[in-house]
Amino acid sequence: MSDFQPDYFRLLIVPLLLPFGLGIFILVSSWKIEVSRYIGFLTLKPVFAYPIWFLISWSDWFNQVYDVNLVLMAIVPLIPGIILTLIIVYLFRHLFGTDKLVWLFLIGDIIR
Repeated sequence: MSDFQPDYFRLLIVPLLLPFGLGIFILVSSWKIEVSRYIGFLTLKPVFAYPIWFLISWSDWFNQVYDVNLVLMAIVPLIPGIILTLIIVYLFRHLFGTDKLVWLFLIGDIIR
């Protein structure tokens, strides 16, 4: 097992353990409450966005963009998180008119 490199494990897995555990706990413990599902999916979002960002940053296409345009290079890694946030907001859009807590978690997600 000489191919195992602890840096990959430390960079990919360890930062995602807390959001994964917390998100699964929120979803399982209060699935019937729709606001809790929204919060659980926002908590799980980094678990999906971070590996996609990691793949993009290691691709040859990203390295070519890096040589051409530094501004585009700064925006491209944000795309997976933005797309996942838009999908979650679209699925729970009916909650935004009734519950202020939904707005608070969206603002917190944007800041994160």
